[in-house]
Amino acid sequence: GLTQTRYAHGIQMTLLAEAGAVGVLAWIGLLWILARNIWREASSCRASLALMLAYSTVDIVFEIPSMTVLFFFLLGIARPPAPGDSPVESPRISIAPSVRPGLYRAGLILFALSGFIFCSALYVAHDAQTEGMELLTSAGQRPSSETLRAAQARIERASRIWPSPMSDAALGRIHLMRAAAEGDASHFVQARARFSLAVEKSPASAALRAGFGQSLLAMGDTAQAAIQFREAAKLDPRGPYMERYVNLVLEGESGTSNVRPAF
Repeated sequence: GLTQTRYAHGIQMTLLAEAGAVGVLAWIGLLWILARNIWREASSCRASLALMLAYSTVDIVFEIPSMTVLFFFLLGIARPPAPGDSPVESPRISIAPSVRPGLYRAGLILFALSGFIFCSALYVAHDAQTEGMELLTSAGQRPSSETLRAAQARIERASRIWPSPMSDAALGRIHLMRAAAEGDASHFVQARARFSLAVEKSPASAALRAGFGQSLLAMGDTAQAAIQFREAAKLDPRGPYMERYVNLVLEGESGTSNVRPAF
């Protein structure tokens, strides 16, 4: 079953869901401007722009930062000269003649440098996240406190660079493990905060909601845990979350917990 619904596979559906009819009309207006100002020019970027626009109607293109930057970069260098301007001495690209060549080169260098820094930061974050998860995997069912601290340090570093919901959920699981290994109840509070943040960032993830529910169960908050398992069951009806929710409801009806059915 479908467990996550981050993006609609099509720019038109994404805009309709996120920006409504106004956003779709604004996008159509942009396409119209492109058609008028670029398609009539002999720009070498027309084919690339057309391909990206066509593919964006059936897949996630503009949800990927690098593709979005590439699209608007091509759009910038494909800009036709204004009426009355003399062309820039360049046989390959057509840029605004009012921009000085030195300033244009500096802009390209800054663009390339920004992209390099951005990609490097993502690489460092991914590497730190991977190292932390590998430490947890290699430690087996009961990792030591030292292993948990080392994994936590690496994933926290990844989270500072790129605060993704997966990092928050991983830190939540680590805090649950540390609470069990060290007997420190304060880790339950931190686990709850981390899972809550992960669910806030990605509310359509059934796995994250189930993890949040598990941390709430560990803290003894059965009623709130049942709510998270119920929401996870709605997102993934074929998953194991419905059974968990029903069991919590039955425990509530038998008096062993304070859960009541709430569909």
